Amino acid sequence: MRNFTRRQFNTTLAGTAAAAIASSSFPRVALAQMASASLLRFPPNFLWGCATAAYQIEGAVHEDGRKPSVWDTFSHTPGKTFQGETGDVADNSYHLYKEDVQLLKNLGATGYRFSISWSRVFPDGTGQPNEKGIAYYQRVVDETAQEQHRPLHHTLPLGPASGSPRRMAIP
Repeated sequence: MRNFTRRQFNTTLAGTAAAAIASSSFPRVALAQMASASLLRFPPNFLWGCATAAYQIEGAVHEDGRKPSVWDTFSHTPGKTFQGETGDVADNSYHLYKEDVQLLKNLGATGYRFSISWSRVFPDGTGQPNEKGIAYYQRVVDETAQEQHRPLHHTLPLGPASGSPRRMAIP
C-alpha cells in the first residue's frame, strides 16, 4: 500500500471532489436541487467554503519566532498521538499557502475559515505581538482577498496565559 502525505491526500481529494461536482455525478438531493422541493435549494449567495486549523496545516513550528503551543506539548508527549505524529511540519502551509489558496479556488470554494496560532502571534502568551507572525497571517489574508475570512479558532501559547485561556481566547 502506498503511503500518502496529508498534502497529497488533500490535493487528490480536492481534485476528485471538483471532478465529481463538474460531472454532476452526485445525486440531485446531495446537491440540494430536487425539482419538487424548493426548500432544499441553497440561496444564490450561499458561500461554499473550507476550514482549516493552524496546528494541523501550518508546520514551521520553530520558525520566525513561534514558540510551543499546548498542542506542541501534547503531541510530543509519548503515546498521545497515532505513531507519534506531530504538527511540526504538518501540511507545510506556512511555506505553501499560495498553493493552498489555489487548491481552494480550484475546488470552487467561496469561503475560507482559517485559524490563528496564537503562539505564532504572541509567542510568550503576553507582551508585544510577533511581527513575523502577523506578517504571515497578513499574507494569507492578502492571498485570499476574494474569499470570506472568519478566524474563529486558535491554539494557545505555552506561556504565562496558557493556564487562563479566557484571557487570550477570542469568542
